[in-house]
Amino acid sequence: MHNEKAWGLVKCFSAALAANFKMAAMTQLAKHMASSASAPSFPSTKETINYARLCRLLVDVGTQVLRYTFDAIHSPEELHTVLNRNPEHADLQSLRKKGILNPTQWGKLYPATSSPVSSADFDITLLMVLLRNICGLVPPNTGWDNLPPAADMSKEANIARLKYYRNTVYGHASQASVDDAKFNSYWQDISNAIVGLGGADYGAAIGKLKIESLDPDKEEHYRQQLKEDMREMQENIRGDIKQLRKEFGKVSEKVDFLTTQQDETNRPGDAGIAALAESLGRNNSLKRLDLSGNNIGDAGARALAECLRDNKSLTKLCLSSNGISDDGAVALAQYLKGNASLEKLDLSRNNIADAGAAALADCLRDNTTLTTLKLSDNNIGSVGVAALANCFQGRATLMDYDSSQ
Repeated sequence: MHNEKAWGLVKCFSAALAANFKMAAMTQLAKHMASSASAPSFPSTKETINYARLCRLLVDVGTQVLRYTFDAIHSPEELHTVLNRNPEHADLQSLRKKGILNPTQWGKLYPATSSPVSSADFDITLLMVLLRNICGLVPPNTGWDNLPPAADMSKEANIARLKYYRNTVYGHASQASVDDAKFNSYWQDISNAIVGLGGADYGAAIGKLKIESLDPDKEEHYRQQLKEDMREMQENIRGDIKQLRKEFGKVSEKVDFLTTQQDETNRPGDAGIAALAESLGRNNSLKRLDLSGNNIGDAGARALAECLRDNKSLTKLCLSSNGISDDGAVALAQYLKGNASLEKLDLSRNNIADAGAAALADCLRDNTTLTTLKLSDNNIGSVGVAALANCFQGRATLMDYDSSQ
């Protein structure tokens, strides 16, 4: 009897407990559904998929073609040797000190363990830095950071294009979307740059990427990957800015020195030019330099030639009305031999004779950049004139040549 009564109480308690549990579960489910209904959602749209496709094109294919370009210059078998020889090693150490190469990137170039270095470990940011600094490439006329003209399809221009469009696409990151018109324009330009660097085989792969479906996880992956690449690039830019500040301070010191020299002699001369030359050599934004009438002799010309050897931006150099003779002209000729940026050179009213003229003529045979050369009022005789005339005969790029006495 007692057992039956107890069992009845248990059944009643169990029924009540089940009812309460069911009610609590339903309440919790209702809360979850309400929360889900109010939570923000980010459905894929045509524009967000466009953005993700561009990110994938740059991150996957862009990185691969830059690695292909780098490996063609420094083969994987020789990469360890290249990175440990000079001037490459010294250049990379300098980039590290400037903050342009961060510790992670340095570790990929020079692993702490005995594991071999491989370009397969280099991301797009590191490849860009290496291509610009240790591959012997000459910046396009518009520089590494600007969009080159459509007519320029050189290797350097295509590298600059990939960098430009990586920055441009990342500019849409806040909305993570790109409309169809911009997408098609960006895609075409990026594709052309990739095919220009890697060849026609890349064209077929790019065509597949354009129509291949992208699930939300892949979309997010490529957005985040481009974001990470840009974060590294911004670190490099901060290193550039830090170095520019240092260089600005050094140039200011040189200017102060030159001002003192001018106060004392009214012309800086060779000593002043030598003091300024080193800073000028590292300046890759200078377009025009006028040092006419400054008592510059052969020593000053040699200092300028040596320090401007690596300058990729100077387009006009005026050294008229100085004291430059054959030795200085020979030094400047060597500077011009490997130069691809200088368009105008004024050496009028100096002391250059036949030997200097012949040296200039010899080095300019393969130079296709210079359009104006002024050598009037020098000491050039018939031998020098003949050498220059022979060099420039039929040369379409030299538009303004003056050697009149």
